[in-house]
Amino acid sequence: MFIGDFSTKLRTNTQLGFIRLAEEQFSSNWFDVRLIRSPELKLDLLGNDKSMAGFGALIIQQYKYQNIQNAYELLRRFAQMRPVILFPTDAELFHLIRGTISRFPHAYILDRALPEVGFAMNSDYGPTYSFANSPIRQQWRQIREILDKEKTPVWTDSQPPTITALEYTNSIHLDSSVTKGSSSFPVLLRRSYHPRWVAPEGAQLFATTPFFTVAYIRGSETLRFERNLLDRSALILSCTAAIAMALCCFLPAARQKRKTSERVRDEEKESLIVSG
Repeated sequence: MFIGDFSTKLRTNTQLGFIRLAEEQFSSNWFDVRLIRSPELKLDLLGNDKSMAGFGALIIQQYKYQNIQNAYELLRRFAQMRPVILFPTDAELFHLIRGTISRFPHAYILDRALPEVGFAMNSDYGPTYSFANSPIRQQWRQIREILDKEKTPVWTDSQPPTITALEYTNSIHLDSSVTKGSSSFPVLLRRSYHPRWVAPEGAQLFATTPFFTVAYIRGSETLRFERNLLDRSALILSCTAAIAMALCCFLPAARQKRKTSERVRDEEKESLIVSG
């Protein structure tokens, strides 16, 4: 799970974030371990040990928190069995972890990226720039090596669960062979992630590379696309505007047609009077 920047606009070639790592993963064509974006950026609010058990690794770019000690302890407990990959920064929490790195058996500190000249990703740079030896790609190679070395199977039993997905207009029903109440497990949905997808029964939904949706479910779950008040208001406003535009196009045409019909009738009456 990646905890850090998420931006799709005005990016430069040196800007690190979930989208850039997703691009690097796509470029390397390596999806043995998919990257999941954390919607929560404060480390001490990521969850408890039970809710974090479904993640194989943490990749931390930003070191935000409400309580630094709680964030430190959460990462320390996680690093006892699973990798915690740290981007070097000047954050206080990073220096605290680096100073006591022996307490984090599975923590890895990436090499600091060398500065380079940045340019807008949407600029016309053509073939004059190569990402092959860029600092971020070198960091991605380190991340991939760590994840490949420490990856664990999602399902350890000999018989993986059977998942059946039934898709409707605004809902997806996931029918699982796993009994309700067992520990959660991830299910990859080939549907673009949107925060309006919710799970009333408690499943966790995350964006994952290459921007699909992964759902952590327990047994069978039903996911629903729920619009909030703002969405409904915008939908009503759009429908009202569409009807108004249709009327604006239809009424003048109807009025012109009526005037033409009246003029034709008047001309016919005048011709009858003249002939009579």
